[in-house]
Amino acid sequence: MIQFKKVGLSLTFFTGTIFLMSSCNSGNANSRQEKKQAVGNVTTEQLSTKPVQPILDKAKQDGKVVFLVLLSKDKVKNQKINLLAQSIHAKIDESIVVDMDRDDIVNAAIVNEWQLTGIILPAVFVVSYTGLPITGYSLDDAKEDEIIGAIPSPKTDEAYASINESKPVFLVVTNNSFTDRDMIMANCKAAIAQLKVKPTIVEVNKDDTREQSLLTNFKISPDTKATTVVVINADGQTTDTYNGSVTTGQLIASSKKIVKSACCSSGSSCK
Repeated sequence: MIQFKKVGLSLTFFTGTIFLMSSCNSGNANSRQEKKQAVGNVTTEQLSTKPVQPILDKAKQDGKVVFLVLLSKDKVKNQKINLLAQSIHAKIDESIVVDMDRDDIVNAAIVNEWQLTGIILPAVFVVSYTGLPITGYSLDDAKEDEIIGAIPSPKTDEAYASINESKPVFLVVTNNSFTDRDMIMANCKAAIAQLKVKPTIVEVNKDDTREQSLLTNFKISPDTKATTVVVINADGQTTDTYNGSVTTGQLIASSKKIVKSACCSSGSSCK
């Protein structure tokens, strides 16, 4: 089962988080006043008071991924994680790197909303095209290939956005040439009309090269000749997958289904 996580829940599982510095905005780094002090073998620095929220808002507006670097007081470690973030940024089109001082009052709203208190610093966090925090890593755990792999495809990002609003998702993987597409789309819309909590239809062109990771994650063959519908409930749980046909009733039932976690102990009431 693939589990989509809501923003307010997902961050509690992270050992680290990422915030990135824009490579085209050297003013971020240059404006930071460095204050070197001898504290053992650690060189400390005074971090900037630049608010991060306007930069994140602009990135969301422009449809860019943000690598958010959450800074520590250790200049050497900050340099290491920034080099990693910049290396990833160079490989990902439509991305920026942004530095963030977690302890600065100007960033308090993000710290509270994304539950960043207690994160091991420094860390790097992937913020999606739609502005959602996806995952993060502390410096010791940060690996370039894992961070790149955590960047959601555009349609996966749409699904995350719906789940973050506590709305189910009908993920429809199809092609305009498929003869079953119109009927399945009609059944999805009919199901939505009958549900109090309205699911989001996320239609995916199975031939879109940007969405091949989505097909892989949901075990959908790129050679399929039939429409596949993956139903994700409002808790982000993948409940059912239908291939070739699905009724309105099945879609309604699947959108309401709760998958019990295998980690529940005997007698527990967890979901």
